[in-house]
Amino acid sequence: VHAVELGRTIYSKIVSYIRYQMSQLLALVLLFVTATIFDINDGVALTPLMVLFLNFFIAIFPVIVIMVDPGDPDVMKRPPRDPKGPITNPAAITRWVLYGAVLFLAALVPLVFGPDTLSTDDPSASMTMCFAVLGLVTVFSGLVMRRDPTSGLVPPILSAVKWLAIPAVLVVLATELPFLQRGLLTQPLSGLQWLACIGLALVLPVVVEVDKW
Repeated sequence: VHAVELGRTIYSKIVSYIRYQMSQLLALVLLFVTATIFDINDGVALTPLMVLFLNFFIAIFPVIVIMVDPGDPDVMKRPPRDPKGPITNPAAITRWVLYGAVLFLAALVPLVFGPDTLSTDDPSASMTMCFAVLGLVTVFSGLVMRRDPTSGLVPPILSAVKWLAIPAVLVVLATELPFLQRGLLTQPLSGLQWLACIGLALVLPVVVEVDKW
């Protein structure tokens, strides 16, 4: 019985990890394709170093949260899954596309309606806000997507919050520290701009939790 419980928990973590990664990747692809098609900032939605920073310094912590999560305590109360059903089933793919599209739209808003003019060579608040939205969504996604299909807001969440506080701080530092500003082409954001970024970043977690409910 314990072996079955471990197997179900591991499978759930795999599903959660793939859902998290696919939504992030689809959003980035859609963002760059849209920037190219509609000639937004000469097709440069984010600088290459911004993308690398998000993938190597921000996205790794939600993966750790999924990995160390103790698992759903009610995992043995659910009926067995169909062993013939692959991970890439229509319902799963639909959620990948839905979550990726929501994240893409949230990140696109600052690029289209941002407070200043975009540039490929100089820092801009609009691109910095796009970067901040993607970074914050990555943090929030780690919390709500750490379990499947259970809500990510149920206890215990303290360990997850501790891990996710690290990338949240890194996103802020990426806009404040001079050497990161030079490398990433970011700039400091005002309080209202940060509030806008947080509001946009909360859209995806709300969609995920409503979908789970």
